[in-house]
Amino acid sequence: MAMRNDNQQTKKKFRLPLFDIALLLLLAIAVAGGSYWVSRRGDKETVTVQYTIRFENVDNAYSGAVTQAEELFSVSGTRMGEVKSARVTRSVEKTFDLHTSYEESGEYLYTETPSEDHSDVYLIVSVEAELIGGGYFVNGNRIAAGMTVDAMVVGYTGQGEILSVTVLQTPAKQNAE
Repeated sequence: MAMRNDNQQTKKKFRLPLFDIALLLLLAIAVAGGSYWVSRRGDKETVTVQYTIRFENVDNAYSGAVTQAEELFSVSGTRMGEVKSARVTRSVEKTFDLHTSYEESGEYLYTETPSEDHSDVYLIVSVEAELIGGGYFVNGNRIAAGMTVDAMVVGYTGQGEILSVTVLQTPAKQNAE
């Protein structure tokens, strides 16, 4: 058994804890990135947009309620804007005439008849939307021409197609708190 001599000093080599330093550096980068993301997330650009939405084949019993609506909502109940104007037109029913065909192409003709039971309702809606990545969003719902959305107004729930989106006011940065 060897005895330790107090007079002898043991020399330890000082090793740099590279793993610990790398871990602390990654943690510092994550905290800095997170704080940057949170601070930038509070800034949002908002614009006033006006969009036209069409509900097709609305039963005549509901078309009157749709035109008197003051606000448009998504089916989850979030506000999608204020209805500025409404217009009702008769839906058109198309039926094929199987007795008459085109002589050149062989395609059949169809007749268009105004419906007595259904109408098409056009609503012009105005709302403050967030401008995110070149798209317009209202409470997380995207607003873009050509989109089909499930929406509801007082007394009616249905699918509508957004026909057009117009920007009424230029973007303004707002700080969300």
